Amino acid sequence: MRDAVLGCLLGTAVGDAMGLPYEGLPRRRIPVGICGHGWFFGRGMTSDDTEHTWIVVEALQAAQGDVAIFERELGRGLRRWFLSMPPALGWATLRACMKLVLGFGPGRSGVFSAGNGPAMRSAVIGVWFREDVHSIQTFVRSCARVTHTDPKAAYGALAVALAAAGRSEVFGELCPDKEFVERVRLAGDGVFDPGRGVSGYIYDTVPAALAVCSRHGDDYRGAVLEAISFGGDTDTVAAIVGAILGARVGEAGIPREWVDGVWDWPRSMGAMRRLAGGERVRLGYLALVGRNWVFFVIALWHAVVTILRR
Repeated sequence: MRDAVLGCLLGTAVGDAMGLPYEGLPRRRIPVGICGHGWFFGRGMTSDDTEHTWIVVEALQAAQGDVAIFERELGRGLRRWFLSMPPALGWATLRACMKLVLGFGPGRSGVFSAGNGPAMRSAVIGVWFREDVHSIQTFVRSCARVTHTDPKAAYGALAVALAAAGRSEVFGELCPDKEFVERVRLAGDGVFDPGRGVSGYIYDTVPAALAVCSRHGDDYRGAVLEAISFGGDTDTVAAIVGAILGARVGEAGIPREWVDGVWDWPRSMGAMRRLAGGERVRLGYLALVGRNWVFFVIALWHAVVTILRR
């Protein structure tokens, strides 16, 4: 369990950091021959994909199998995350977090959207419960509705969680949307056309990630690089791919130079190892705010450099 959770956490963080510099670029603009982090002088930083996965792990640890406690702790974690002023978040997540801050409970905070938020944080739920498909389904549904109430969001997140658990074969029995079931089945055979780039729509992102995982088996490096090559929402697709394969291969299967190249704090690689080991890792509010301001400045610098290179 610990190795799989750690692999999922680190896999998410590394995929997120590798894909982040190319987010929003069309497929034709993605550089060929990416071999390391391109965010800031050969280093990488993580975004909301990793931060949400961290918050889900904390909520799972606190819940001890009680979905009501899980949902409450997830709402608290997202509210605190939002108040630390993250520099980038989806529109649906923004509105849901604002409702949490205004006093809405996690059962009423979600908004009708099928964005990527639930999919990017659900893989670790599959890892956590493994063989207990009922618990995977229950906790994924709860995790999704705190921010996204469109049933498509829960179906996409469930596909990711089951893939991380190695139980994709039961997805067709649990999802009533047979058209999406067919897309997931084709993705399991490696079939997916990214077009000009993968959008932020969960029914686009999830098949893309599952197809990449199917094509590359246990090859974490090759899978993440192909996910980035699709263009579009590169950090989220690479983070989901990294989460699924990281759970499968563990820390040892993730390129060491990519792990060492992630420059972030207070959610550092060492802190993730402690969290996966069951330790309660305290993150100071001022540290989170300071980190987000640093991220914001680097993001502006990166945006200017990208525009000048066009």
